[in-house]
Amino acid sequence: MFGRSLLHLALDLGVGDDAVHLLSSAANEPDAWGRLPLHIASFTGCIDLTTRLIYDQTEIQMEDNCGLQPLHYASAAGHVDIVNLLISKAEIDPEDSHGRTPLIYGVMNGHIATASVLLENGADIESYEWSWTPLLYAINGGRVGIVDLLLRKGADVEPMMETETFMSHPLRRKHLGVIELLLERGAVEEIRRFSDENLLLWAANKGHHRLIRQLIFHKEFQTPISTNGITALSYASEEGNHEIVVELLENGVDPNERCNGRELPLSYAVARGHVSVTKELLKHDANPNAKSGIDMDGQMILVNAFELRNPDIIDHLVAWGADVSANGSRG
Repeated sequence: MFGRSLLHLALDLGVGDDAVHLLSSAANEPDAWGRLPLHIASFTGCIDLTTRLIYDQTEIQMEDNCGLQPLHYASAAGHVDIVNLLISKAEIDPEDSHGRTPLIYGVMNGHIATASVLLENGADIESYEWSWTPLLYAINGGRVGIVDLLLRKGADVEPMMETETFMSHPLRRKHLGVIELLLERGAVEEIRRFSDENLLLWAANKGHHRLIRQLIFHKEFQTPISTNGITALSYASEEGNHEIVVELLENGVDPNERCNGRELPLSYAVARGHVSVTKELLKHDANPNAKSGIDMDGQMILVNAFELRNPDIIDHLVAWGADVSANGSRG
């Protein structure tokens, strides 16, 4: 079937090491996809058979119909022992018909040990296929360990600005660790290019304190306003995330900023009954006599606090200068 010998079938089923007796001329016969037994053994991890095939043949850089060599197969599957066998007799950076090297395949599939071995043996860390380097493939896959490895080995982030091929999903949908690693390397513009919204807004909304601590040091992220007019500080205030509120305020975020008539951070904190957040906003000069926005009928924040009957919040507002006559004049 499909031009496969019994040896091909045994290898595809993962029992190649039990089929050494089938070795003969079949070792040099391709199947319908141009795969030789060494290709399949390298992918399925049949170490005994692979060892014999490697040392029985003078040529081990045979290509299948897609230009893939055994080293591509072993790297894609993460078989480090087989990769070590192959690189002793093969080129380290052969390209398939798409221009992808074994390192790119190892990176795409998240095989840290395999990528390490290839790099230690001279694989090109900046090899690229259609302007994508191994680092871009690792970022796109959310491969935190691989991204860390490549950056430590000196991979350049500049291709993120040069490529015209964008990633399959916005950067924020990948592992947070990838974003944090890129921030540590100062890749601010690169991160912004692959983000579909301001990451500080997203991090505040999701409560990612560690990421916020990194983002807030970059002016490009400091004063974001979402498309619906809600600021990062508003998100954190509404959720009662005191740590994030403090981080934002101490790094200069304005507690009196709003957009399109939406609520102030203080309005959200009061409405949700977050006493510690209310106090923190007031300490950083939030206006206690401000009016709420379009979502809360434009009333003074103090009036809303009285309606919600939260004495602790009322006390803090009054202590920081709220006009108590506003509530009396209303009623």
